[in-house]
Amino acid sequence: MIKLTNQRAIALGLGLVSMVAFGACDNGGGGGGTGIAGIDKFNRPGPERVTTQRVGQCTRFLPPQGPQGSRIGLGWANGTGGTPNTYSGILTRAASFGTVVTAANTTNSGTGREVDTCIDQLAQARSDASGRFATAGHSQGGSGCINAARLNNRVITTCPVQLDGIFTAQSNPRDIKGSAQSPAFITCGSADTLAPCGSPNNGNTKFNQAGVPIAQTTVSGASHFAPTGGGGLFAALVTACVRASVDDEARRAISPGGLNGARGLQGSRTRGF
Repeated sequence: MIKLTNQRAIALGLGLVSMVAFGACDNGGGGGGTGIAGIDKFNRPGPERVTTQRVGQCTRFLPPQGPQGSRIGLGWANGTGGTPNTYSGILTRAASFGTVVTAANTTNSGTGREVDTCIDQLAQARSDASGRFATAGHSQGGSGCINAARLNNRVITTCPVQLDGIFTAQSNPRDIKGSAQSPAFITCGSADTLAPCGSPNNGNTKFNQAGVPIAQTTVSGASHFAPTGGGGLFAALVTACVRASVDDEARRAISPGGLNGARGLQGSRTRGF
């Protein structure tokens, strides 16, 4: 049984702060490889040039302006102590494949309120935004992206990364969104000791209790901080989750056939699609 301790909550925050301060990046096992079945397309930069804009309480990672209503969106929630720059690898990767991305600047994103606001502002600012968004986030932000999905009716799917549902934020599995075309997708790290998916109320619990089509996978050798910096394989997995509703390759990548046996992943499972 896991004891709820202040020390563990502090570790989640201070550990991420130290990663930001020193610019370290642990990409985890298999994070930088190519030839990953179903994921390879997204395990390298996409074709679109990305610009970054800070607008109020949000930072945007944007491809060039597209035709009206042509682009899916992503609202991102940071881990404790993190900023959008901490996750620039994931956010730039998603935008390079044509997603309009907005990330809350707050270092405490667990309620989802700031992400909710950032989504609404971006949907109004970009005529090429389709009005359909995914939410994603890391650690505290993993719960935050689920909470943002509850708050915002533009959200069609949730993509939490190494979510913490114990120490820094709480979230309810019933608030996870997804469909057969765009399933929810929980990603874990096999070497994550701060918010392991096997702990109560974390990734496994959310997968088991979610009421929508959903997938889950674990990145081999990935520590809790593997999604920071370049993002490693998490950049590809989040991008595929976000793009699933508009990209057949992305949908296949997180399908049972795409995940099972893929290099760098283990323990993949799906339900409802």
